[in-house]
Amino acid sequence: MANPIWTGVSSTVYTLAANWNPATAPAASGNVFFNDQAVGPVAGSDQSGTALATFHVNMNCTFNIGDNGTPLKINSPLVYVGEPSMSGISGAGAGRINIDLGTTATTAYVYNSSSSSTDTGKEPVRIKGVNAANEITIEGGLVGFATDNIADVATIGTINVCGGTAHIAVGVTLATLNISSGEADLYTAATTISISAGTLNTRGDFAIGTLTVYGGTVNLAHRKVA
Repeated sequence: MANPIWTGVSSTVYTLAANWNPATAPAASGNVFFNDQAVGPVAGSDQSGTALATFHVNMNCTFNIGDNGTPLKINSPLVYVGEPSMSGISGAGAGRINIDLGTTATTAYVYNSSSSSTDTGKEPVRIKGVNAANEITIEGGLVGFATDNIADVATIGTINVCGGTAHIAVGVTLATLNISSGEADLYTAATTISISAGTLNTRGDFAIGTLTVYGGTVNLAHRKVA
């Protein structure tokens, strides 16, 4: 099983073997890494035909992954974005990490992101996918869900906001939102919301099935709570 590290020495093409170390394109069951030992960007393309084991983007990766309007579409049950380096020193992060999880049930963690985006009016980290079992945890950074294109849609089982900021767009079908720190801007309906700390801002006219508030701040605007 290969564990290729992106180098980007030849081009922006994900499938080109010369862009990886060792010189082999990602293969099934592999673990893929993007870190500071590389140049970029990585062009947006559909790579969901290769079922990876894990997909890692280090916080020291400062080049863009995916294009503005065209994400890098992957197939991996575990995704890590903004991981600290093994030295414990965190870098500046990439100005664009635009990822489509496709149809795969994915557990994803966003540890941090760049403080600014390459793309005006969009988040540095943008994620979508269409599996109801998706669970995404944000510990830091600025993350948009289905915010890359105005027609974007996503299906997510659970979003855990443990730090940072989440923008959850109108095209997201969301079951559960848990907020224990940080901030969530919600533009779509949710079945269950629980907040113990941090801030929830609702933006629009939509239904919330159950809202449980243990602490934090809730700013409700033009929405219905069942």
